[in-house]
Amino acid sequence: MQIFLLEDNPYEAAFFRSCMEERSHDVHHFSRCVDLMEALSRQTPHLVVLDWALEDVTGYIALKRIRDRYSSTMPIVMLTCMDDTDQIVSALESGADDYLLKPMTRPVLVARLEALMRRFSQGNDRSVKVLQEGPYELDFRQQTLTIDGIAVVLTPKEFDLSWVLFSQINSFISKSELIAGVWGRRAEISSHTVTQHIHVLRKKLGLAENMYRLSAIYGSGYRLESMAHLRESTPSTLVAPKGLAPLNAEPL
Repeated sequence: MQIFLLEDNPYEAAFFRSCMEERSHDVHHFSRCVDLMEALSRQTPHLVVLDWALEDVTGYIALKRIRDRYSSTMPIVMLTCMDDTDQIVSALESGADDYLLKPMTRPVLVARLEALMRRFSQGNDRSVKVLQEGPYELDFRQQTLTIDGIAVVLTPKEFDLSWVLFSQINSFISKSELIAGVWGRRAEISSHTVTQHIHVLRKKLGLAENMYRLSAIYGSGYRLESMAHLRESTPSTLVAPKGLAPLNAEPL
């Protein structure tokens, strides 16, 4: 997998590259935030790793710039040598998906980063650049969604939410998985925020008009369904998993 590393200490950068390239990951190292941002404008990696203490900007500022400008489905890890709870919480609230404390051992570094990449690759496969579902087409690189060729204006979060839902069409998606794919695994997002975004998407995407249904499943998750798929399904496939409300439950 491809990893972008922002680290201005050449020795620590060399250690990081040695650890990850030994596992066949492709590491692109940047010493300055401006160079990283330029690379991100051309390519979307599987993971971005930011050192906190940099000469040109702090890792926190770099994090904010990336989250403001690019897709939030891209996992970001912060590296810091300070075990400062307030600092760590601030980074997580601003969009970091995890953090690592320096110094770290090779096994810990590799295990933590590979675990994070595995989690984010599920439902957000970077090898897939375009999703086509009925009249809907989503382009991950361009961050665009069209309906029968007509563009729909979406915020970055709304596009990310659409991507997660359409990438798992007709499948149940837990609320925690949905939040992880859109806001980050450690984000503290209220159910009200998720509900608001779901409500807006139903209208913007004209789901009902195009024979799609986005249902809240007993408060534990969501399912985006094609009504054509439901008509073709046998009754046994329409039984909700144990403990969940039926598919015709009222949307939240």
